[in-house]
Formats: sequence, structure tokens, C-alpha cells
Amino acid sequence: MRSLALHVDFDLNRPTGIGRYGFEILRSLDRTGRLSEVWVNRDQVSTELFKGLENAEVVPFPFPRKLSERLLPALAARRGISIVHNPLGGLLPAGIPQSAMVHDMGPFLFPDQKDASDTAAWRARLARVVQKAHVIVTNSRTTADDLLNLHPELEGRVRVTYLGVDHYTWHHDQVPGGKHILLVGTVEPRKNYGAFIEAYGDLVAGGLEPPVAIIAGGDGYRAEGVRRLVIDKGLSERVLFTGYLDDRRLRDLYSGAACLVHPSLYEGFGLTIPEAFSWNLPVASSDRGSLGELFRGSVWSFDPGNRESVAQAIRDALQKGVTAEQTKARKEVYHRFTWANCADLTVRALLHEAT
Repeated sequence: MRSLALHVDFDLNRPTGIGRYGFEILRSLDRTGRLSEVWVNRDQVSTELFKGLENAEVVPFPFPRKLSERLLPALAARRGISIVHNPLGGLLPAGIPQSAMVHDMGPFLFPDQKDASDTAAWRARLARVVQKAHVIVTNSRTTADDLLNLHPELEGRVRVTYLGVDHYTWHHDQVPGGKHILLVGTVEPRKNYGAFIEAYGDLVAGGLEPPVAIIAGGDGYRAEGVRRLVIDKGLSERVLFTGYLDDRRLRDLYSGAACLVHPSLYEGFGLTIPEAFSWNLPVASSDRGSLGELFRGSVWSFDPGNRESVAQAIRDALQKGVTAEQTKARKEVYHRFTWANCADLTVRALLHEAT
């Protein structure tokens, strides 16, 4: 039986977004019994993440790293490893077939939404993945289609392995606290907080008196423009910024929220939304990208480019809450998108097994 290895190319200290995928796919692949080795830097071997592995062996890169990056893949191939998976797309030098996850195509669709150096680095990494990876997996059909539109020559090498959302504990008896409107994510143009601020201002001006809004996320590219807009709109006492928060503090905000608003222009998957589901929160969400693909019907959807649409969805979330139809759709999301299923799809994709 063929087996695979996983290269820890993601940040072990940031279990969100890409890091969350790395953590969960490692654990889930290990449970399948098909993950034989996990390749890590020598200083990462004692990390708690690896102590609970059931089947895979943790293999540190021998010193020096640049030399061992070439030796380890070749030696692994001799040991019977068929392919090595790179969750962040940080491919190693040749020596063994490799796969990579492409998380989103934002730097191509919205090239001005991040710092130029970040965009250039992401594009360079993807160019290498396109050229070298034997298999490319994506986290949604949306991401796969966006990738194939740009690189049609990849047809046949791209497989969708939907992420899981079952790492979130579902708080079945949680009643939305109503203390604040919550937004979660780095303060940067792609998150489209400006559209929310405009719509929130319209709600205030229209007499709705919505709860205070809390934006929980570290400052990113052009964050100062978002903060300035809050001041210019006279909303400094009503729209608050927390900076980056750890999981404990973020849970406190979820547990006390009236609703979640997710105005993003583009997401490859959008884990923030099912996290809000786990707290039984009403959600007003953009319908762009994967958000419409994965969560339409379970949220109050809006056009992120239309402030009236944004304002109406927020109003519905606050006044109508979670409908019976949305509850049913959310249960389907939790049933469909599991990490066990993601691992199964990944094994089939990487080892070319029939579905």
C-alpha cells in the first residue's frame, strides 16, 4: 500500500487560516494510516502537535537544512514514500513527487489588496507550484475554477479537497448575547471593512441603533485607511478595533455577539463563518467567491459592493436571527465538511485512487 509524507511548511504558532489547515490535515491524514512521515525542522520535533500522532513518524530535517532538503526527499522515495504534501505550497527541491494546497487566488484577482512584496511572494510560490507540483489540491470549487481559468493547462492535476469545519465545538444551547456586532479577520482591503462601515453608518443614521461593532483582527495592509474612515464617519465610539486576539479572547467575543458580519471581497473557503455557526450566531455575509458556493442559504447574503445590500443583510441578521431554513443548511455544512472527509479526498487525490 502506497503512503505519503507531509512537509510542515506552515507556521505552527498561528492555528488560523492556512495554519489551521496544516494542523487539521496532518492529524486527519495520520488517522487514515496512509501518512507515514511528517518532515519538520529540528527545533520543532518536540511540539505538542506531534505528540498525539497515532501512525506517522516525525522526521527532522538533518543539518544543514538546505542540503537535507535535497537528500530527505530522495531517501524517502527509497523508503517507499510515494509523494510529499506541502500545506502552504512550499515545495522542496526535486527528488520525490510533490503536492500542494492552493488556498485562494486573491493575489491574482485582487493584486492591489495586499502589500506588493507579499503579492509578489505569493505569486512566485504559486508559479513554482504550477510548474513543479504533481498534484494540486484546492479548498473549494471556486478556488479550483479560479486557478484553472488562469492556468487551463492544469486540467487533470487539480482536485478539490474541501476543508473541514468540525474542529469547532457546536454550542447547541448558546443564545446570541446581543452585546455587539462581530467582524473577524485582518484589517486589510480584501476584508472590505470599508463597505461595512458605510452600511453601519447608514443603519445608525436610519435610526436602527445597532449594537457597537467590534473588528477583531490585526492591522494589515492599508489598515490606517479603515481606521480613518471610522473617524471620518463619526463612529469612533461605535466601531472598535481589538488588534489580533488569541483563541480564548476571540471565543469571548463570539459568545457575546449579536451577529457576525463577513463583508470579504474574496475567500478561498472562509472558516470564520462556520465558527460563527458553532455559536448559533446569525451571519450576514458577502456572497462572493467561495462564500456563496459554500454558505449560501445558511446566512443572510449580500453584495459586498452595494452598501444598501450590506445594510439590509445586517438588519435581517439583527432582527430576524437564524431562520429554520438556515439552521437546516448549517447542519448540512457540518455534515458535509469534515476533516475526515478532507483527509479521504486528499489521499485519493495524492495517491491517484478512484473515488
